Amino acid sequence: MSTSHCGAERPGPLPSVGNPLEKLETIGPSAAPATRVGCREVPRDADEREQRRLEALRRCDVLDTLEEQSFNDLASLAAAVCQTPIGLISLVDEHRQWFKAKVGIKLQETPREHSFCNHTIQQREVFVVPDAAADFRFADNPLVVGEPHIRFYAGVPLITESGDAIGAICVKDRRPRELNEAQLSSLRGIARLVVKQLELRLLLREQKRFLGEQARVEQALRVSEERFKQVAWATNDGIWDWDVVTDEVWRSEGFHALFGYQPNEVEPQRIGWLSRIHPEDRERILGSFAQTSAAKEQFWRGEYRFRRKDGTYAEVLSRGVVSYDAAGRAVRVVGGMSDLSQSKAAAARIADQAALLDAASDAILLIDLNGTVVYHNRVAERLYAGDGRSLVGRCACGGPLSDPRTYAEACRHLWREGFWHGEMEHDVGDGRVVVTEARWTLVHDAEGRPKSILAIQTDVTKKRELEAQLRQTQRLDALGALAGGIAHDFNNIIGAILGNVHLALEDLPPANPAGECLEEVRKAGLRAKQLVQQILTFSRQQSPKRAVIALEPVIEESLSLLRATLPGSVTLETHFAPGVPPIMADSTQIHQVMLNLGTNAWHALENRPGRINVSVEEAPAEVVHDLFHGVRQVLLKVTDTGKGMDEVTRKRIFEPFFTTKPVGQGTGLGLSVVHGIIQSHEGMIRVTSQPGQGACFELFFPAAPEPAPENPAQPEKVVPGQGQHVLLIDDEPAQVALSRRLLERLGYRCTGYLDGHQAIEAVRRTPGAFDLVISDYNMPGLSGLDVADRIRSIRPGLPVVLNSGFVPPEIKAEAERLGISRVLTKPNSIGELSEAIQRLMQAET
Repeated sequence: MSTSHCGAERPGPLPSVGNPLEKLETIGPSAAPATRVGCREVPRDADEREQRRLEALRRCDVLDTLEEQSFNDLASLAAAVCQTPIGLISLVDEHRQWFKAKVGIKLQETPREHSFCNHTIQQREVFVVPDAAADFRFADNPLVVGEPHIRFYAGVPLITESGDAIGAICVKDRRPRELNEAQLSSLRGIARLVVKQLELRLLLREQKRFLGEQARVEQALRVSEERFKQVAWATNDGIWDWDVVTDEVWRSEGFHALFGYQPNEVEPQRIGWLSRIHPEDRERILGSFAQTSAAKEQFWRGEYRFRRKDGTYAEVLSRGVVSYDAAGRAVRVVGGMSDLSQSKAAAARIADQAALLDAASDAILLIDLNGTVVYHNRVAERLYAGDGRSLVGRCACGGPLSDPRTYAEACRHLWREGFWHGEMEHDVGDGRVVVTEARWTLVHDAEGRPKSILAIQTDVTKKRELEAQLRQTQRLDALGALAGGIAHDFNNIIGAILGNVHLALEDLPPANPAGECLEEVRKAGLRAKQLVQQILTFSRQQSPKRAVIALEPVIEESLSLLRATLPGSVTLETHFAPGVPPIMADSTQIHQVMLNLGTNAWHALENRPGRINVSVEEAPAEVVHDLFHGVRQVLLKVTDTGKGMDEVTRKRIFEPFFTTKPVGQGTGLGLSVVHGIIQSHEGMIRVTSQPGQGACFELFFPAAPEPAPENPAQPEKVVPGQGQHVLLIDDEPAQVALSRRLLERLGYRCTGYLDGHQAIEAVRRTPGAFDLVISDYNMPGLSGLDVADRIRSIRPGLPVVLNSGFVPPEIKAEAERLGISRVLTKPNSIGELSEAIQRLMQAET
């Protein structure tokens, strides 16, 4: 008997009469481990047979179908032949048995584990249970001990031609009994009839499906032909159908209308198309089609110029579907022609407009009402995402495209007023924050309904940075002016304090207890003097005295002072690399830098144990190449294990008077002074830090072209005078009195004046009475320069020392022009005065 599929419906010709239950491939035995099937564990080969059996059952497509009289009749016949009240046609699925036909019982299905038929399909022969209550396999079966109280069972498996048992025809009784051989033989025959009925059922279904499919195909063909005619009529494209064998071409009415021809004006062969292709395009198009045909490709496509009836050429796109015969020859091509002239012109206009937008200096974006970017120009791409990364489809309500803090307010204002103008900060990644000046406009459609948002964003990051730098410079200038203004008066006060303390300490017996108090006063005065110098240095009003020095000994000296102030819980570690070149620097200011950075690192530890690392080395070659164009640099690095800083704080640490310390615990000038000193030394400072991970300060100094001197300069010595007469001019009485006492103690005679006019008159009266003039610069009426100029006009060559709390560089230059011998900065030590006077006296002699 031939076989056919019992499974899913498949299109195809009407199958031949025969068994539609497909025979499955026989799977040989396997020594694989056991696998659970239903309620039993079976070897894997049995599992494979079970899977094959279930597949055969599914192909029959009979489970859970409606009642069919033919199957009910067979179940009734089985019950009548065997003289039992119950007859069933049972199909055994993976977890259940389902009754296709039933007589004498109301159940539709039962669990497979309770099924008698499950044993029948395993036996593959007549399976009889004379008394289920007496059979240990079924004595506790719910179908035996409960409804329907089965005591007798006899079943024959339903075996397809492929050998798979998909179910059983069975009879049951509520009392024990036996069947004779004639009854069993009849039951076997009925089982074969059930299988035949399944085959017939499937065959009828296949025939019905085939007839329905054939009707559907015919109907679809009619609809397709009608649809083709409608599409060919309705479309703007020219539709054509070329029979390659006969060279006959059918063209739609749309083809003729598209190019202005009447149907009889275009030859119904390929030449009617080919002759109208622009001569410059013809060879290319023919070659393209030949290549498609040679490669047996199904689709062909080409763009070219096609002549209209009026002689102009249309830019067209042709697309064709190629059919081939069994030998691989092209026999038919169906396709269409689209006029691209208008779309190409529109695309060219759009491209020109896009080029104009790309040439704009602003970022331009079009955002739909859901907040999604639908268009952007090249500037926006570079600004927010980087070249080559599109923003289309990205949300504009957060992330790099807008500032979430202002987006909501911007939208509210936009909907209320129709426009919004403001600034936004954009975190675009890589640590970059872009500031834009945004101008948003609500765009409306023809009916006046809002449809999108036009956003024009101007990058003002550099502008804001320059403004911040300008504000910083203005603050520095203001502070410089303040420093210059207070330096004179404040240094006079400090000078008076330090000078009088010096005289008092000299006059005081060593054991006097007041000495300790005076020493504290002296220390306080020195700290005040240093504070003024910090302000002057920070405001760049104090020029550094730079010389070629080795950085290591200067840092070591500074760290020795720093170690004395650090608690025992702070570890100070140093590393000095060998062969570090010297730098051109002011050693005093380097001391100042090191002490400020060390103190700052200590405060960052917040009284917790930690480490401060200080290292000096030559900057790495890659850093020198990238940042300093190959100029050698010396790197001073100070790191700590303190609390660290966030990005906002890090950006502000060099601002004057900015501090994170509580009130009274910091002036906010330390790092500002460091920054000013590094800039005055033509260096660079770089800071990296994160909260909880400490901070690292990297200071770069240009390497000096020559080596540092081996023998540092010796400290100045105080040399007593020989009774020379000094003319002292200062508007501060205390300063005049103090300087007179200091000079007289050094062995000089001193005459002091509080007014420049009086001093000039004294010189005019006795021009040879004075050996030296020491004049303050900042005085009411006549300045120190004016006084010196007039005195030297009376007595040329008289040495003049200009002395002031603050002397800017331009005043020093003017002093040199006037021939003023020396410029000193208050407050002066005795050593400074002595050294200045001795040098001038020696120069005179």
